[in-house]
Amino acid sequence: MHRPPRSVTTGLTLFAATIGCVAAAADERPCDVSVLSSMAKVRRDEHGPSDAGRDLKLFVARGEAECGQLLVSAKTPLKQVAVLAPPLAGPEGATMPLDVHLVGYVPIANPTPVGFGRPGPYPDPLLPLRPFDVEAGGSQAIWVTCWVPRDAVPGIYRGEITITPAAARKTVIPVTVRVAAVEIPVCGVLHSEFLFWKFGANDEWYGKAEWPKREPGFIDTMLRYRMPFPPPLPWASVFTKKADGTWTATWDTFDAAVESWMARGTSFFMLRRQIIPWYGATPPQEIPQRDATAAKLRLLDEHLEKKGWSSRFAFYLFDEPRLSADAATPEDTRGPDNVRAIKAIAEFMHEHCPHLRLIMVTCDPAYESVAMDFPAYVWCPHINHFNGQFQLQRQRMGEPNWMYVCMTTRASNFPDIWRIDRPGASHRAVGSWLWRYQCDGFLFWCVDYWKKNPYETPDIYGKAINGDGFLFYPDPERTRDPFPSIRAELTRDGFEDYELLAMVQNAAVGIAAKAGRNPTAKAWLEKASQVVDVEDAIPRVAEFSLDPAVYEARHRRVLELLETLHKVPVLRKLASKEGP
Repeated sequence: MHRPPRSVTTGLTLFAATIGCVAAAADERPCDVSVLSSMAKVRRDEHGPSDAGRDLKLFVARGEAECGQLLVSAKTPLKQVAVLAPPLAGPEGATMPLDVHLVGYVPIANPTPVGFGRPGPYPDPLLPLRPFDVEAGGSQAIWVTCWVPRDAVPGIYRGEITITPAAARKTVIPVTVRVAAVEIPVCGVLHSEFLFWKFGANDEWYGKAEWPKREPGFIDTMLRYRMPFPPPLPWASVFTKKADGTWTATWDTFDAAVESWMARGTSFFMLRRQIIPWYGATPPQEIPQRDATAAKLRLLDEHLEKKGWSSRFAFYLFDEPRLSADAATPEDTRGPDNVRAIKAIAEFMHEHCPHLRLIMVTCDPAYESVAMDFPAYVWCPHINHFNGQFQLQRQRMGEPNWMYVCMTTRASNFPDIWRIDRPGASHRAVGSWLWRYQCDGFLFWCVDYWKKNPYETPDIYGKAINGDGFLFYPDPERTRDPFPSIRAELTRDGFEDYELLAMVQNAAVGIAAKAGRNPTAKAWLEKASQVVDVEDAIPRVAEFSLDPAVYEARHRRVLELLETLHKVPVLRKLASKEGP
């Protein structure tokens, strides 16, 4: 089993280099500047590695983002270090801006189990760039993200980042970004839901007056990071009760809203009480407005099936219900009753909306006990209760297969997106894990649970659970939208890995069906079969590779395969629906 090393950088294969400022006596520069993998985490009180290398190189699809980081390690105290990152110059006169942030550090007092195992200042929030100081013997990371527009000209973009401490020589970091002739989809095949509780409206953050101005930008940011939330839909305009007591539906406004959200990247619509006037494991015979609810469900099911949207909608009617007969606490004996009620609800839903599903979010290992002999659920167990064989069987019946992570794996070695004091590979690995176990979707409960100040107390619950409940940080000055975290960046990269792998897999299915003995197609298919096998990154359910090179190399190989598909006419024709 891979376990994170005690040293933050030990055991990581990094794309890293000490640039310009070496230990030679003739060089009097007061710092080293290293180029690191985005998955490396170096604390403020540590120095970075000094492996050979020279510049920052990124390989990115159109519509994708990729990131790296620079680490300034001080030999003597540094004052007012300035960072300059002008746009890169590309083919045909095109330019490419770089999104550069100053990495912030949060104090970890109680180390998360199966993390780095020691307290201290750990990198996470990505703050606006400004001049900074570094104490002697300490480090400061600079985060670099290249967001590639969908209309970007493919090719090589070059430039440099200049780092200049006050009254000291500058260090120049060459930057090369290769933009692939490949476009990643806006609305991906991986369905996901990221909840946010609008804590920004609290007085200690933006407040009720300022938050409405910030919320639209924050929603845009979440979608940009492939973290869609359940969007508001105009349900009030849909259903009308006629004089004879029957119901009718008008869908024009609803359809326009759904299409708008999908165009922005919303991959899934999680329904709660918009149609069903109850929540929790309530037996259907006790449901108020039962007949009206059934009529609306029938209208919704018919419409979504007609539009081809049924797989993008599901009902979230209960949250982590107790299902086991042996209760976790003596007073909680509802398990068997919940099982019976949930099965009854599934029967009611299947009768009136057979193409829609109930999201079965559960951290109870007995979650299989509610299975029906017809497709009823979106299975979403907590990662440590994931039963791959069971879920694949249900997937073949037409039930989607999801997964979620949260604090209850704090003493386990599963990948996650919340532990701040853990190697970055654990966050990027989530995308590969979902791909390895054929998951259709992913759920995360909250991106903005700022119940405490996350800059001062990232352990919101006080149980050595550092980072769970938030992936973004509020602007303390209340003048800018919430800031992303390193974990948000790496989660996005993992989801993009998933989407690119799906593009390869889908193309391979088309080519294999029509390739015959074509040698070009056979060679491409062999490479494709190798690259979509992510067992080197995810050997087992509770094991993942800590080596950033494993994820970075596959990302590069996937883009190269997709570029070949784009550039070779016979492959492009075979992969298309119009191919022979």
